Amino acid sequence: MKNLNFDADDLKKALAEKSTEAPEPVATLPAVNRLKVTRTPAANTLKKMVLGREVVFKREVIEAGNVEKNTNVFNLNERAQDLLNEYGVADILPGIKKDKINSFEAYARPHGEKRELADGSRRRRACILGKAALAMWVAELSDREMEYLSESGNQHKQASVYERGLVYERWIEEGRYTSARDIAREKKISDRTVRRCLEAAKLPRWLISAYKTPNDMSVESAGRLYYAYTNKTIDIDVLKKRAEGSKISWTHPQYSGAEITTNLLKPVINNIKDHKPIKPRWLIKDQIKISKVKDATRFDVTGLDEEKQKKLEFFMKELMKK
Repeated sequence: MKNLNFDADDLKKALAEKSTEAPEPVATLPAVNRLKVTRTPAANTLKKMVLGREVVFKREVIEAGNVEKNTNVFNLNERAQDLLNEYGVADILPGIKKDKINSFEAYARPHGEKRELADGSRRRRACILGKAALAMWVAELSDREMEYLSESGNQHKQASVYERGLVYERWIEEGRYTSARDIAREKKISDRTVRRCLEAAKLPRWLISAYKTPNDMSVESAGRLYYAYTNKTIDIDVLKKRAEGSKISWTHPQYSGAEITTNLLKPVINNIKDHKPIKPRWLIKDQIKISKVKDATRFDVTGLDEEKQKKLEFFMKELMKK
């Protein structure tokens, strides 16, 4: 057995030596992106492997009040920017308001006089709403590298069913994948989920906007809405009115996306009095029966030979002439 007795002087000496060691620099990055990254604090730069290439980024800060004017978001970022509101950034907005800057830098590239963000569109929106500065790592990047960084950055908060559907739709159109099944196999998700995402992508923006954030619409809700919209099981004008009216519930403490779906798709109650059928009656027993539903009149006639049928058709045509 080893001797576990320590000399007090030796222990103090070891601790003193340890305390003089300089700590290793750590990049301020989301946990998912910390591998293969080194930062040189003095030069304010960062090295990161992007698709097998070592890229050197320079840290830049856009001052508060200039973020919206001096930045834009990469067009292949899957986050729908026009649907990104204060509710969609509610988890990060308080911290950014307090610190007056975003904690985790975004990745970007020069875009004329502006900076084009690969990821960090939620941080950008929060900085605009919170009147805060936006910090980012900037380097020359290809479109494919920008798309890769965009996809990686959105892993923190997955894009909605609708937004993923738009991406899947684009992938199929570009020939990157041939079908929903190919996407499902590559992404290790069910075929059904991919199909629901693709269906959601076909819904109009005004219907997606019925929810506080696109993420509030579930995969199941996307399928139900798609069926109702494409098969017109509910009047589109009624659906539009309900979508607009749903925004009233956004600030309610019991708000839920599931409740929004239920309200959007609840059955339309017709005026029973106007639509109640009139009981059929016989004009001639066992030969001619008449019935009426709203403005439509129906005659059920039996025992007509060809000659009588022609006479009846002629009579009806003459009767209906104006």
